[in-house]
Amino acid sequence: MQSSHLFGMNAAGDTNAFARSRSRAATPSPTPPETDRFLWAPQNPHYLPETISRGDSVRTATVSNHSADEECKTDKEGATSYAYSDIALGSTATIDYYHNNREQPTGRRDYDKPLNYEQRPPPTPTPPRPNSDKHQAQTSFLQRKTTRFAPTWIVALLALGTTAVTVWYSSRVMVNTTELPKVLQRSPGSTVLVVNVLSHIVAFLCLSLFSDVLESLRWALACRPKGILLTSFLAMSRATPVTGVLYLCKVRGSHQIWAIQRILSYVITIVLSLILIANVTFKVVYTPFDDESVATQTVVGGLAPLGTSGIGDLDIALIPLLAATYSIAFITDPRFVTKVSPIGCSASDPNCLSLLMPGGMEVVRAYEKPSGESNSQTLFSGNFSGDYDSVVVNNAPGYQIEYDSIPAVDPNFRWNRTLIGGDCTMFGGDIGEGMYLCQHEVGNSLYLGWTICPDAGVATKTCQTDLSWTDDVKWNTTVSLYQRRSTVAYDSTNISILSVESMSDPTPVKVNGSDLSLYASIVMGPIDPVINWTADNATYAYSSARFDFAYGVAFLLRLYTSDYSTYQDGGVYLLRSFIAVPFQFATAMRQYGHLNLMPPENTVSATLSKSSYRAIIDEWTVWAFGWLALPLIFYCTLFLVWMGVWGPYSPNISMFPEIDITSKSSVHMLQDKGSGERFGSDMDPHLEMADQTLEDLGRLTRSHGMGDGASLRIVENIRGRRVFCGSLLGLGGKEMGGSRDGQEELIVLLTEEAGRLKCLNRYAKYA
Repeated sequence: MQSSHLFGMNAAGDTNAFARSRSRAATPSPTPPETDRFLWAPQNPHYLPETISRGDSVRTATVSNHSADEECKTDKEGATSYAYSDIALGSTATIDYYHNNREQPTGRRDYDKPLNYEQRPPPTPTPPRPNSDKHQAQTSFLQRKTTRFAPTWIVALLALGTTAVTVWYSSRVMVNTTELPKVLQRSPGSTVLVVNVLSHIVAFLCLSLFSDVLESLRWALACRPKGILLTSFLAMSRATPVTGVLYLCKVRGSHQIWAIQRILSYVITIVLSLILIANVTFKVVYTPFDDESVATQTVVGGLAPLGTSGIGDLDIALIPLLAATYSIAFITDPRFVTKVSPIGCSASDPNCLSLLMPGGMEVVRAYEKPSGESNSQTLFSGNFSGDYDSVVVNNAPGYQIEYDSIPAVDPNFRWNRTLIGGDCTMFGGDIGEGMYLCQHEVGNSLYLGWTICPDAGVATKTCQTDLSWTDDVKWNTTVSLYQRRSTVAYDSTNISILSVESMSDPTPVKVNGSDLSLYASIVMGPIDPVINWTADNATYAYSSARFDFAYGVAFLLRLYTSDYSTYQDGGVYLLRSFIAVPFQFATAMRQYGHLNLMPPENTVSATLSKSSYRAIIDEWTVWAFGWLALPLIFYCTLFLVWMGVWGPYSPNISMFPEIDITSKSSVHMLQDKGSGERFGSDMDPHLEMADQTLEDLGRLTRSHGMGDGASLRIVENIRGRRVFCGSLLGLGGKEMGGSRDGQEELIVLLTEEAGRLKCLNRYAKYA
């Protein structure tokens, strides 16, 4: 026999039940040597052993076919007991068991089988009983609901406050582009780090809050008279991992509501921790250097439509001079153009080039109109002082110009070379040159190409007679034009384009070949054979400017042909710059004539600004962050209010769910044989079980073989079962056989509704 109770004590706790054994053989069977052995006896009157051995302490016994010496003992309360120190093997006995000083025995068993001889090990030190006064079980009252849920309320308030701070900080620093106060001015990397830390704190607090609320809620639901489904009880537990929750989602039932909520809480946590930093861009932000009324000026800016307005009011020599000056490098000049995404051609096409021409600072004029008169001045006239390093021209009209190669767009295209009505024109004959320029309109686009007379033709002066060099138009391009309004920031020091802040949708604009023909005739027209500065300085200036352009461009094109033959982009680069110049400087021509010639849509505003390098996020990410965190917090708050006001009392829980469950399990209904009274106990597993044993999680899992069960088997066995949490009367009081005054109630968790559970309250002590 084995027992979980302590050695050497009878029902009243008497240690004199030990007896020295004697080695007296009653049968031919061998007996153990005569040695000192301490034998133990059953200690609880409700437990009747299957066998009795030498030295077992009993109250009354009738033994047949035996030879034994009886030693009479008296327990602490005066009852007589007999310690049989020698019992013959093969004997039978009838033994009555008494509980303390009761007159009638509390149990009886007939031993009609041969009594077994058991050799006992040497005695071990006797630890005190668990229900002794020295090691009395701890009991306590349930906490007030306000005290019980105070830590969870603190987490909810922290989550709410941290969410508000994160939304405000990220919106102010990473969405709002106004100037930051010094306390918030940090490097972009530091700003992203702060937002990242704050968002992860919010995510952690929200997940902790949700887990704590569900953990408390499942116990509150279990404490209701109807309990809670065991599958829901597991789905709501913080101890159930994500994989377990996912597994429960596959099984149909109302527990899926809680399982899905658990999964959503993890998804929301991941999104909260990433959404604010998922789309961070680092850019220069421009803020007015002073009050808006001081920093913002009304200006005329942007590009006007291409036309001849204003040409009659300026020196005609400026046109070839501008062409000669800017055609060399216009499409790479940061003062006038910047690359943007193409519209009509493919960005993967190496011949595709898309540029925005916003107008530049050179055409920006600030002006007033007193008495209807125009008085314009640039923003660099010295009348606009202040601590600013950039100028932002807001929503000014401009052009997006796109280039591509003709073979890439139309492989079968051929130039019409007829002298009259054809596509091509010869220039430079008056100075012994030969420049062949071709143009052809296709829809809103313009096909453009040119080639140059080789060195041999120039040397022999045969460029105009031997036209074989015109058979191949060496450099070509397509030109497409779109009108767009844009907000562009310029450096106030070198007036280069810093960034394009915004652009409107593009509107296609037709590129007129007639406008280009007029421009080409002005720039590359014939030069007077006799020029004299004194006699006619205007003609002298105009002819000189034409000669500069023709000679310079011809020289570069022949250089690309002879010495840089593999540099295919050289001539195309010049051709594209040549066609872009008139779109840029047609506006300057109008301004030189009179500002009143500018269209009304060119009257815009310019902001004198200070630039700062900042980390920027989209505004919707902040809204999404707030709309994910706040509803989750308020959802948890509703459950907290319900549990604190209307919900039943539930046991105090710890951060260790396994301990919370196991401490409320292994409870049986035990029966007093004398009175028939049943009561709950978790104190002694050697007590006799009654006919009805309350089914807890331990018994349920064992009875269904779930000790070695896989997930599928466990879910199949627990599906549809409910759990109930309440209290039963324990064995703590003396009237139940214990050593303490009064009785505590045991908090139990059952898987069957036996009708014996009491609802928890604040006025009873629980163990």
